[in-house]
Amino acid sequence: MRYTILFVAVAVLAAILFIACSKSKNNTPSKTNPESKMFVDIGEESSGKTIHVLTGETIRLRLRSNPSTGFSWTLTPPDKLILESNKCEFEADPHKEFEAGYGGKEVWTFKAVGAGETDLSLVYARSWEDKKPAKTFEMKVVVEAASPQTAVNGAADEVKLTGKDNGRSIEVHTGDIIRITLESNITTGYSWEHAGKVDTDILKLDKDDYVSDPNPEELDGVGGRTVIVYRALKPGKAKIDLTYMRPWETASEFDEKYSVKVEVLEK
Repeated sequence: MRYTILFVAVAVLAAILFIACSKSKNNTPSKTNPESKMFVDIGEESSGKTIHVLTGETIRLRLRSNPSTGFSWTLTPPDKLILESNKCEFEADPHKEFEAGYGGKEVWTFKAVGAGETDLSLVYARSWEDKKPAKTFEMKVVVEAASPQTAVNGAADEVKLTGKDNGRSIEVHTGDIIRITLESNITTGYSWEHAGKVDTDILKLDKDDYVSDPNPEELDGVGGRTVIVYRALKPGKAKIDLTYMRPWETASEFDEKYSVKVEVLEK
């Protein structure tokens, strides 16, 4: 009898979570798309921020949840021409067999299917209560068109650079994008800063964001990456200089330096 009651309780919790993950103001099923190999992982700490992704990339949003309390996250569907809502799953916290009342995370997955801007908006509430949600999550998502073209003779629609490209000289064409992704950890006080003025007539700064690494165990001190995006405006030569330093230190006290020379050619 005891195990029958526990089984029924677990079944009810599973049903609640299924309804919560499926629930939105637009219940039209999403089209099936193959999973992208590129993931952007975010959590509740990203609420209020703006993130930039490329078409074809997948956003995984993890939000604390405990369906045994009756609370769940409800999504206001984003623009389906920009972000496709693929699925919602529940990641339970470690628990003992037949233990009731444990929490975990709802994992919402979105695929960037078209260029543009849209909002991710969710509320954490009980469906039968008519009062202010216990928690909210709001984020703006900017999706940029990914180029199917790879580098040819040193030029590409998008050039992706990492720490291994420090000191390189590259060629791009007008309209091309330069995406620099560098390991970073703002919990140490360090961050990537622009060490010199970039010629804004040649290169336009489109993005300078910090993205935290996945942290399902919510550990302290977990790092991430800084993503800096420039767009080539007109032919000419420019240089991008970055230093990894703490804001209260002088420019000469940087821990690391990153430099790239850029020559922009006519398309």
